[in-house]
This record gives sequence, C-alpha cells and structure tokens, in this order.
Amino acid sequence: MASRSKKSSVLTFVLTFFITLLLLGGASFLAKDFLVAVFTGDTENIGEALPWAGGGGWPSETLLAQTDYADESYLDGIVFVGDSRTNGMMKYGFIEEGQTFAVDGINHRDIQEQKFVYLDSKTSPYTLAEAIEIKQPEIIMVGLGINGVAFMAEDDFMAEYENLIDLLQESSPDSKVIIEAILPVSSSKEKSDPRMKNTIIDAYNDRLYSLAQQKGCYFLDWSDELKDSNNALAKEYDSGDGLHLNASAYEVLMDYIMTHALVKS
Repeated sequence: MASRSKKSSVLTFVLTFFITLLLLGGASFLAKDFLVAVFTGDTENIGEALPWAGGGGWPSETLLAQTDYADESYLDGIVFVGDSRTNGMMKYGFIEEGQTFAVDGINHRDIQEQKFVYLDSKTSPYTLAEAIEIKQPEIIMVGLGINGVAFMAEDDFMAEYENLIDLLQESSPDSKVIIEAILPVSSSKEKSDPRMKNTIIDAYNDRLYSLAQQKGCYFLDWSDELKDSNNALAKEYDSGDGLHLNASAYEVLMDYIMTHALVKS
C-alpha cells in the first residue's frame, strides 16, 4: 500500500513539474516581444506584443464597425476611387475634387489603364496607379463594380477586382484600402435590365467581402442603408433613372462613412 502511495506521489510531482514548465514557457514566449519592445524603446508596438491588450493600431476586423462620429479631418486622408456614383459625392459637395479619382461609366477593369487623373498643374493626366503613387493617401476608398455587373461573368469580375486591389496596394503599400459594397438599383431598373438585379449585386458584395478579407482590406457594408422593403434602391434616394443617387442619398452615405470610420484605436 505504501509503495503505491509513493508511486502516486512521484507521478503527481512529475506531471506538476511538466505542466509548470509548459506554463512558464508560454508566458516567456508571450512576454518576449513585450520585453524587447520595452528595452529597445519601441513602445508604439507594445500593443502588438501583447495579444490580449488589443493593441493601439488599425482595426483587425475586415468589416468596418460602427464608431463615434469621426472628426471632419478624417475625410482629408481619403482618396475616393470610383465611377459616376463617386463623382456624385463630389458634385454634391461632400468631398473635394482633388480627392476624387473617378470616371462616369467606368468599370473596375478599364479604370486600371485609363489616364484620367489630373494632379497639380500637370496638363496631361495620370493613370490611377501613377496618381496613387504620387498621392500616397492614408486611405483609399474603392466604389466600383456596378458598371461591371451587367456584362462581366462573376469569376472575371472578381479576377479584375483583385487585379485592381493589387495595383492600388503596390502603388501605395502603406495605404489602407476600403472596398465599398456595391449600392442597389431601383425595382424599375431591375425590370428594365435583369442583369443588374439586386440579388445579383448582393452576391457580388458577398464575394467582395471575401476579397477584402483575402487582401487585408476593409469592407464598408452600407448598401442596406439605401434599400426599401423590396431590397431595391428606395424611391427617396433615386435621382430618377434607378441607378444614380440624389443629394439625400449622399447625406445618408456620408453619415455612414463618418460613423464607420477606419481609425486607429
């Protein structure tokens, strides 16, 4: 009986010893980066060295969550890349012309090659990549896709969108890229052009969200803000053609941008 008790005590000691070693090893691993940060003076990265602390950097989630209303200066660091819907934001006075890199009727494939951006006093335009490389914005907000939905196969659509994101990230590696959800069209527009049904747009948005995750981008999921009970562009936000937006719509969208801001915590 005494022999069994002795063996049990030895086994308990050995197990306790190894568990203690594992716990100490894990703590040392987690603390290593913290100690390096302290002794090198790199205190800005202490948050990254402490995974439980949340850090003080950019949000880790792809989907932009609701925030307090951002300071007006937040918009100053953003370049808006897009089509006529983005140009509408500028024409109604919500963003500045100098931060609007958009072309009416453009799709996300053709915008990669076209020269259309005028900077400073240069008489000839730059390509999107050239302009982004010069500008080096803090944030690039991409609002494209509606002009590709109707004629591009889904896989081709996504391949070209991925190429676009690669182009932007290569042109300005330190910029944070936000992909905007494609906004809805009206019920009448769906009927006149079934290729642009809102259920199709929703499916593309699902894939754009996945692309944002894959590429380390962020996703602005604002399409529901302009929808009616039929999953279509609400009448009060329709400029009249079922595709373009009025001033009231842009007020809603700008409010969404400012309350779903990409800011460091």
